[in-house]
Amino acid sequence: MKFFQYISVYFSLFLCTTIVAQQEKTNYHRDSLAVDNLLSKIEEYHSKNMDSLLKDGRRALEISERINTIDQQYKLHRILGIMLAERGSKENYAKAILHFKRALKLSSKKGNQDQVISMTNNLSGVHFYQGDYSKALKYNIQVIEAAKKIKKDTVRHTMLGASFNVSAMIYKKILMPDSSMINYKRSASHYKLSDPIGYSTALNNLGALHSNQGNYEESFVCYKKALEGTRKNNSKLKEAIITLNLGELSVNLENYPEAIKYFKSTLKLSTENGYKKNQLLSYVGLTETYYFLKKKDSALLYLNRAFSLCDSLKSIDVKERLLFIKANRLQEAGDYKEASNYFKLHKELKDSLDKSNTIAKTTGVLINNQQKITEKKVDGLLNIVSKQYRWIYVFMASILILGILAYVIFKRYRSRLKTSKIDKKMLEASLQSEKDNNAYINRKLVAATANLALKTDLLSKVNDLLGQIKNQPSQNLTKEINETQTQIKIQKNMDTMWKEFFIHFEEVHPEFLKDLKSRYNITQHDLKICAFLKMNLSNKEICQLMNINPTTVRVNIHRIKKKLNIPKETSVVEFFSVN
Repeated sequence: MKFFQYISVYFSLFLCTTIVAQQEKTNYHRDSLAVDNLLSKIEEYHSKNMDSLLKDGRRALEISERINTIDQQYKLHRILGIMLAERGSKENYAKAILHFKRALKLSSKKGNQDQVISMTNNLSGVHFYQGDYSKALKYNIQVIEAAKKIKKDTVRHTMLGASFNVSAMIYKKILMPDSSMINYKRSASHYKLSDPIGYSTALNNLGALHSNQGNYEESFVCYKKALEGTRKNNSKLKEAIITLNLGELSVNLENYPEAIKYFKSTLKLSTENGYKKNQLLSYVGLTETYYFLKKKDSALLYLNRAFSLCDSLKSIDVKERLLFIKANRLQEAGDYKEASNYFKLHKELKDSLDKSNTIAKTTGVLINNQQKITEKKVDGLLNIVSKQYRWIYVFMASILILGILAYVIFKRYRSRLKTSKIDKKMLEASLQSEKDNNAYINRKLVAATANLALKTDLLSKVNDLLGQIKNQPSQNLTKEINETQTQIKIQKNMDTMWKEFFIHFEEVHPEFLKDLKSRYNITQHDLKICAFLKMNLSNKEICQLMNINPTTVRVNIHRIKKKLNIPKETSVVEFFSVN
């Protein structure tokens, strides 16, 4: 009888275990399908409401972590990081870094090198937007070196396009525009072969750099190409960014109706898709444009909206800009007292921003985390020891905390010192290259000046020979004439030498001659004298080079001084040295 009871119990347990296992398997598949469905929704986040998608993404991440699906976790951390980074603000950047680091850890665990490179590049970009350029550069260098080794063409071009784009942004921030331009062009050339959206992004960045340098026509062409690409690929966020840039460019060109059209297009896209930062910037653009058009009511409407949204986003840099606009408008309206208050707030905020850009962002976080860990250990020790010996453990724990803090600070100092040395070497190399280039151009200019001197000497000989023929017509000067003709044949390219002289001169002093011609009614002969004066040559040296007498040089210099409206007490050489 007991035997049958044991058999019944065993069979019941087996049946229950099977049912539970089957139920767990069913739940796993159900949860996995739910995550896939949520992923398919948020992977097209550019055309959706971002607030709703962030919520869906977090829910999907909770499910995938519960069922431990690594691929799904990687995708979700990656997408959530991108969405948070694109929304901007200090808080969102910090969250984006956490997501990218978790995605990097998962991809390293899987051994997927492409994903490792992608996440490292994303970390470089977010650190850049945080203002931590040393970390951004460190990650960026790792990405470029790793991306060059990728065998698959499409992936390699995509990763190099992204990494060169970040390099360009870093160089732009450290005021090296030429290097920035080169890297943006590299980024565009790689993206063009692999990623249409990335290509549009690179063109947009090129347009922004051209605009900063005052090349508005080049900027407009880049923006238009970028806008066409984003619309073809239905990238709403990129379209909002580019139309915003086109609005700001139209303001620079004083085409205010076009500026309003682009800003309103940005506002519509940003409002429909939840791009709060772009919505805020479109409010600012519309405010400034309507003030330019003297439409104060419309300007005030958008200014108030901008202040309201700025406070909710905690966007300090934009608020600093809004305070400056408000102060100027109050001053124009004659409310000097209120304007003074806003100018004061603007200055305080600007000073705060300037200071925050120079302070390391992560030191405090590292110390606080380490301090919390140490405090927990200290609390555990204090609960064990007796009251009479507690002060000893408190003293020991304090020493331990100080030691750990000192170690963390020392490590951080060494890391920053190493980064500073790298930056210093890069700048020294760049400066040395510039010095070598300037020395080479100066050598060419000296050579051109020497050739001009030879030409002038030749003309002087010809003039002397003609004088002899005129004064002594009966004298046989055939030999001298033949020698002079030979020299003329050798040196007949006088105009070419002048052209070469001007080319070399403009390499040393770019835009100098062009500015003189455009701003003053000045002859080609005067330009030559101006060039020699810019080189700080004396009147005697100019006489020898141009084969004219000192009186003529002085008359020419006096005429140039009048044309350039130079004060009597200032010499032309002094004027050129400061202009």
